[in-house]
Amino acid sequence: MSETTGDRGKLEAFEVSDVRYEIRDGSNDLRFNMAREHGPTPAGNELGGRWVLRDTGGGMVDFDQYRHDLWGRHGIEPTRADIAPVAPAPRRRARAASVPAAQPAVEADCEEPEAPAFRR
Repeated sequence: MSETTGDRGKLEAFEVSDVRYEIRDGSNDLRFNMAREHGPTPAGNELGGRWVLRDTGGGMVDFDQYRHDLWGRHGIEPTRADIAPVAPAPRRRARAASVPAAQPAVEADCEEPEAPAFRR
């Protein structure tokens, strides 16, 4: 078994805030914390707001740009509240047939306006 999977059943992620999750096992014991962090990785690179999975002692287990990739690698399942509902596609309204705009009536005996004189 990997470091993150155990004998206590499946691991589930519970959202604590927009940038922090608690990972609990089947007996509801806290197993891991996951949060967005800034600072250096163990190799000295900048985390830059990536998701970091830490054990309960604070040791870094893994990190990734995407939380779902971390969950997939470590057998963590999102809770129902974290799964975004799929919204139905918006229905399009049928467009009305294009009707040409009414043209103003033109009288045959009207004169055209004079063009403005240009100054030199």
